[in-house]
Amino acid sequence: MALPEAWKLLEQTKARVEWFVSPTSQHPDLDRMNSDQLEEYLAGSKLTGTQRNEIRNADNKLDTYIRIEFWHRLSKVEKQFFELRTYMASQAIFFPDDLKGMYDSIIEKLWSSIVARRVSHEADDHSYHRKAWEAARDEVNPLFKQIEALTRSRLRSHASTLQ
Repeated sequence: MALPEAWKLLEQTKARVEWFVSPTSQHPDLDRMNSDQLEEYLAGSKLTGTQRNEIRNADNKLDTYIRIEFWHRLSKVEKQFFELRTYMASQAIFFPDDLKGMYDSIIEKLWSSIVARRVSHEADDHSYHRKAWEAARDEVNPLFKQIEALTRSRLRSHASTLQ
């Protein structure tokens, strides 16, 4: 059934986008670590050898780490986003028009949040980061709740016809 899978992917994508655009994120304070702690942390990370060397050699290790980690986070959120978008493109025929329209709209809003966050990073302009977060909070969340309510209604209706 397309609805449960679409809902699962939407929920995962929404959570990942919120994580990506959140104005608060926690990072290890690499500048306060001694060399053994830093090496242990870097060894457990998914950073490439070149990226680890860049951090080791940086005057401000934390800023360097945050800059590098941004691209890893972007990759994760884009992968999740494209999984949802691809699924909906292949399954849209099975969705009623009202629900399909809501999914189309939320996918557009999620993508706008991702792009705004990327622009913020590339332009070093925090106003775009704020816009990305506000869009996720003020536009995505209400639509998400509407999709949830409509999906519940459709599933209840479907279940009652099976009895």
